[in-house]
Amino acid sequence: MGTVGEAHATDGIRAVVHGIRNISAQGWRTNIGAVNLGRCSATLRVSVFDVDGKTILNKASFPLPPLGHIQSALPVTVDRGSIEFF
Repeated sequence: MGTVGEAHATDGIRAVVHGIRNISAQGWRTNIGAVNLGRCSATLRVSVFDVDGKTILNKASFPLPPLGHIQSALPVTVDRGSIEFF
């Protein structure tokens, strides 16, 4: 899907990506990832919504080590949904 953008812990910025497909049985896969450029631990929170806007994952947390990164498979199945990062 590409890079969503840059957010800082104090900014209160959220990013949303639409049209996400994560259906392994059909060959669709979506990974999420983040980089922490700070010297303190941070947490990426992720919510996933189906095509009708219904929440199917609410504020799942992904810890980010200082000066580190994560990459993980999206932990839920979704077809043409949206992901919110904060």
